Amino acid sequence: MKKYLLFLTVTAIAVNTLAQNKLYGYLSELKTQNENLSEAVNNLPGKAIELNKIILELPGYLKMTPFGLKNALIEKQKLDSTHTKGYKTETESWELSGIDRFTYDAAGNNTLYITLDYDVDLQKMEYSDRAELEYNSSGMITVETDYSWSGSEWVGSFRSEYTYYQDFQIESIIRWQMNTTSGEWEPYNKTIYSYGQQNILMYISYNWDQATSDWVPAMKVEFTYEDGNNTLSVISNYDDATQDWVDYWKTEYFYDSNDLLTGDIGYMWMEPLSLWMESNKADYTYDNNGNNIEALYSNWDYLTSGWKENGKDVMTYNSNNQLLIRSEFRINVLTSQWEEHEREENQYDSHGNLVLKVYLNDNGTGILVNESKREYTYNTSYTYDDLILPSIVGSYGLGFMFNNMLTESKEYYGDNDQWIPSEWFILYYSTANISGTSIQKEATVSIMPNPASDYLIIDIGEEAACTAMLYNLVGQLVNECQFTGTTELPVNHLNDGIYFIKLKFNGKSDYTKKIIVK
Repeated sequence: MKKYLLFLTVTAIAVNTLAQNKLYGYLSELKTQNENLSEAVNNLPGKAIELNKIILELPGYLKMTPFGLKNALIEKQKLDSTHTKGYKTETESWELSGIDRFTYDAAGNNTLYITLDYDVDLQKMEYSDRAELEYNSSGMITVETDYSWSGSEWVGSFRSEYTYYQDFQIESIIRWQMNTTSGEWEPYNKTIYSYGQQNILMYISYNWDQATSDWVPAMKVEFTYEDGNNTLSVISNYDDATQDWVDYWKTEYFYDSNDLLTGDIGYMWMEPLSLWMESNKADYTYDNNGNNIEALYSNWDYLTSGWKENGKDVMTYNSNNQLLIRSEFRINVLTSQWEEHEREENQYDSHGNLVLKVYLNDNGTGILVNESKREYTYNTSYTYDDLILPSIVGSYGLGFMFNNMLTESKEYYGDNDQWIPSEWFILYYSTANISGTSIQKEATVSIMPNPASDYLIIDIGEEAACTAMLYNLVGQLVNECQFTGTTELPVNHLNDGIYFIKLKFNGKSDYTKKIIVK
């Protein structure tokens, strides 16, 4: 289970002499807040490119799993396994170090994932982890059970159960852990979500109390919207003593007339003073194509009662609106000048696939040197829509959208002016026939381009009334339209990521497709 931690650094605070000592003590307590709170803060939409991270711990497999296709067979290329090889400098050769295997159901849902690692003592590949997944009729994960290999058998470790509103709006997540003594599953955490007009309004996290055998509130996050944009998020902790919610953190979000996020400000609740105090903010700038070209970060200086800039990201893009360079700058405290300390450089092929990613960092002397790079290879005979992929692809540093079949990735680390091989990931596919939409619908409906940057052209191939609805990964309706025959659906106001478009004919949902906005 991935944990996303927020590290809050609070600088010297000058409010008044009487309140200062009390405030320092209070801030120390804040650093020990529960892990769920830290995780929630980091999942709030702080950066423009991370607005899809509103929901905590959505199952990763959900992000890469095709769903909603029924009644006919469609030929796809499914990822069966990945092999990981490590480079041995002493022999200048590659050696197998890990294998991941994937199994799917008839609809193309990843139902089983097994990892094997090379055991040095046994001198062979040995089981490591196992995940079993179950789905509802819409292809959404309902149960994920994780196991670890004991050396002789699979032993359960964690289990998550998901329920949904409508087709794919998450309603609840209940998490279990294995009691190794009793061999029974025991609950330990759950999260309940509520919505209004397609937007998530609130979620509450509970912890299981073994003593009372009951759920105890732990954390609450509430969202406020204006014109469909999230303008305010407030996090509260549950106080067992008063049995009431206590404010902890809030973030305000600001947008321009194109619904692009232009800034956000984070505040910390100071209970001794009964007020919100500024903590950090970010300001975002965009080009004419809606690409985020600069993000400026500041912390609140309590000594001067003003914002103090401490970092910025500067981005450039190619004509296809793909990120070419991301440079991270910090202010030199001695010269008060911006200095570049990290850089990411990307290259793409003629199909729009990322083929090279290079990272450089400051070696301590103000000079950027090579840190690492990844090279990607593709089979352009197959498009992204031809593939069935489990979410494990993202674990190999491949957490980006590619347009064709990814076949391998090699990683290197920098050593002065040389690149030293590090890891090699090879992806193996096979042909599979999965159940899909009716052949007639599959043949007549056209949605392009995919990936899209500005708008989607939807052509249903007939003069019939249709409703198109575009959802993000947390089930929020981000755009919709009613049309006949052909239409254009704008997506240039959306953040990069994965979306799902549903087409309804005669009030019934007959077609669902994964859409990439980039």
